[in-house]
Amino acid sequence: MRSPILLLLSTASLLALLLLHLPSTLARPSPAPGYLYRAINSNEAQTWRTNGLTAQKPGSTHRSPSDHTDGWTDSQYISTTKDKKRAQQINNHGDNAGVLKINTDKIPGFHNDGHVDMVKHTQGSSGLTKTWANLNKEVLVKNHIPADACELLRRDGGGLFRRAAGCARKKSAGSGSSKTAAKPAAAAAPAAKKAAKPASGGGRKK
Repeated sequence: MRSPILLLLSTASLLALLLLHLPSTLARPSPAPGYLYRAINSNEAQTWRTNGLTAQKPGSTHRSPSDHTDGWTDSQYISTTKDKKRAQQINNHGDNAGVLKINTDKIPGFHNDGHVDMVKHTQGSSGLTKTWANLNKEVLVKNHIPADACELLRRDGGGLFRRAAGCARKKSAGSGSSKTAAKPAAAAAPAAKKAAKPASGGGRKK
């Protein structure tokens, strides 16, 4: 009777050892990538595809995270938000140049010491810094965001965000551009009615 019991105990011990040495990736699934959003300005709209986004003073420590949130943006930080709708609002009241969706997994060092979550950073404090941080759900990214971490999103007529594929896709006769092409023609019709001469209807204001 002893040998079967010892055999069972040995088998159980072996299984326990195997479970302890399994890779942690097998024990739990990898977390989904995190995303941030930034309403870009007109200058960034021209350069982000090749240069990504860079802070005004990379590596500089003369400004604290709170200084940056308070408006002193000559710092090592880049302002982003966790809230896509908030990014849309900032975009609509700013340059209206578009919103970038940013994959934090593609930012080197982000998950180590490469960012500051201002909502957590201002916990236990009071004042305008905390108010702005919570309103904007602000996350400051240090130094640089590479271009391959960014995807351009824009607002369509229904108030939703969509990938702005037209920025990287050539126009073709078979593409879905007939709807957008119809708008100038429709807008030109009232102007043609008002024009006294056929030649005077060509000067439309943009």
